[in-house]
Amino acid sequence: MKLHRLLILLALPLILIPTACNEEESSLGVNLQDPYTLYNGIRDTIMGGDMYACTIFDDSLLTMNQNFGIIGHYSDANYGSVEAILFSQIALTSNSGVRFDDQMRIDSVVLTLIVDEWYPASSDSSNTYSLHFDVRQLAQPFGDSTLYYSFDNLPVNDATDHCFFNSTVNCTEKDSTIRLKLNTQNIRNLLITAETEEEFQAQSKGLRIRIAEGSDHALVSLNLASANSNLTAYYTYGEDTTQHQVSFVVGNTATVSAKHFTQFIHSHSATTRRIANHTADSIEGDQYLYLSPLGGTNIRLNLNPWIDSFYCKHPTAIIHYAELIVPVADIADGNPPKRLLAYKTSSTGIRASIPDLLDAYTYTGFDGSYNKDKGCYRMRVTQHLQKLLHPGTDYGTLLVIDGRLSTA
Repeated sequence: MKLHRLLILLALPLILIPTACNEEESSLGVNLQDPYTLYNGIRDTIMGGDMYACTIFDDSLLTMNQNFGIIGHYSDANYGSVEAILFSQIALTSNSGVRFDDQMRIDSVVLTLIVDEWYPASSDSSNTYSLHFDVRQLAQPFGDSTLYYSFDNLPVNDATDHCFFNSTVNCTEKDSTIRLKLNTQNIRNLLITAETEEEFQAQSKGLRIRIAEGSDHALVSLNLASANSNLTAYYTYGEDTTQHQVSFVVGNTATVSAKHFTQFIHSHSATTRRIANHTADSIEGDQYLYLSPLGGTNIRLNLNPWIDSFYCKHPTAIIHYAELIVPVADIADGNPPKRLLAYKTSSTGIRASIPDLLDAYTYTGFDGSYNKDKGCYRMRVTQHLQKLLHPGTDYGTLLVIDGRLSTA
């Protein structure tokens, strides 16, 4: 799922259309109908003054133990910059027959990363990148019951003998695998005697994998569900000259999981947009609203002004059809996400998909997908608006990129 950043123009016309037609009618046949069955439809449009809208910063994105991780840097004139860093335990696939002691002579250790996608991507996969990879041992193990979010961080051991890789690798967009040959002597210090898996996790602690500053701007999405995303040590033991190998999981497999998460570090200072000067968790009063992935920004709507006014005029109204139209701004880069989602917020702050997006019979074609011809997103919100009218309060309608944890 290739998703990209965009800006959304949410001045005129952000439109909600609750109900249908208001055609000219003749009186022909009226006397043949029951007056209580006549359809008296009206059309209403919710414009900027009928609601509140703001950009909010995503400070609760859970990135722990996902099937993909992201590393790299990217900078954008409208959003600023972002860095993605991967933290992961290394878990034994099996310790059967493997002894980590002084008789174990390690020949080489290779960290293999399986690439899902590169960003930015060219149409002919011709991009090349010069990336300085930095792989270090963590200074403390993962917490047993800790949940890790996009803003979390774990300290690393900065000592020279705990740096496993620190060099530049030239990659192309066609590369589906990145292989890093780690420092054999330093990694040897990590593979120490451990009688149990728990002891091994406590002693090895884990890895921080990042792309250092000064590299080409690129974000690499890694497939952490692949069994080939691993750490492999090649060794001989004792007097035996036969080479053996032992693999460690970095990510998830069908049988073994190493705890991991991605940290996203955003900086908006480089842009001239109002997003650069935010001092709270939201940005209001701007011509533009911003949607960005990687724990970046979402959009929050509040329709209470319209609800109060409409309900006062039409307390028994039934909404036959309502559509949310969100046009992409003129300053966007022309590569918007495929789809947006909308969440409703309960009085206790719990968020869930609006009911329209759960109705497979009515949402097809108006499910928040991008309409390239019209340059906008269209989403059916009939049931959502009807439910907001009773009890008459919108606790917040949230627009996010599908899915909330997306690639670049």
